[in-house]
Amino acid sequence: MPAGNFEFSTTPVIITSSNVLILEHPDAPLQAPGPFAPTVSNQLIETDQPFDIRFEWTQTAGSFWLNGGNWSFDVWFEQMGPSEASVGTGHFTGITPAGTINGNYNFTINISANIVLPGVYRIVVAQQFHSLGQARGLAMFGDIGLVRFTTVNP
Repeated sequence: MPAGNFEFSTTPVIITSSNVLILEHPDAPLQAPGPFAPTVSNQLIETDQPFDIRFEWTQTAGSFWLNGGNWSFDVWFEQMGPSEASVGTGHFTGITPAGTINGNYNFTINISANIVLPGVYRIVVAQQFHSLGQARGLAMFGDIGLVRFTTVNP
């Protein structure tokens, strides 16, 4: 489920083909004949299944500017409806060293089963470059949209 391309700020580094996927892990590690784990979400996720938020991007030109830096990732869940509460802390994060060469990159935030309560949530994601302990002027963000988390009765 691509969230569409991120929006990004101007910098000597060019980021293209940026998107975010929600990847579900079915109850059984492998359910023949498929789909095989993980599979792209249809925006309906069972609460007892783990799932991943996977960031993907391509960087070109001037990538040496990323030398010595890190990418930070943020995922926010906001519950829709009367309570309008966030799940748990409502915020999941991750960090990875920035690649200094041109190419395709990805980073995954794993979210365990039974973390998200049943309901409808808006999921917003962000990715930002940091170096020397400071946030820098390369940031991307996207709105994945609404996702329904549900329990399945046995």
